[in-house]
Amino acid sequence: MRIGVQSVRLGAAIYLVPFCFVLNPALLLKGDPGTVAVAIGAALAGLILLAAALQGYVLGLGLIPNHVGGWIARLAMIAGGLLLAAPMPQLTGLPFSINLSMAAALAVIGLLIAFGLARRAEKGRVT
Repeated sequence: MRIGVQSVRLGAAIYLVPFCFVLNPALLLKGDPGTVAVAIGAALAGLILLAAALQGYVLGLGLIPNHVGGWIARLAMIAGGLLLAAPMPQLTGLPFSINLSMAAALAVIGLLIAFGLARRAEKGRVT
């Protein structure tokens, strides 16, 4: 059972890719080149954030601790990753640019919390 749960955590970001295609036609290369480039970049960043949050490991920072601060960082990264991967103006009722701004803000907040926790853990090990 543990192996099954771990495999679902590893592949959870990939389950969302078909929904990203439906919610954002620019990922299917429909639209002008600028829109397509922004959509692909945002989707890639969102899926990477989502995978990092679900795994609890951020490249360059290390593991996210399993306490309240770590879970807040993970939740912010999951929300930001979902909004980046599939900006949902149809669901939120907000314009695309505001969805991307909210996603970027949530992702940065989550990463900053994870960075602060990693720095604090590093200082705790050194002293």
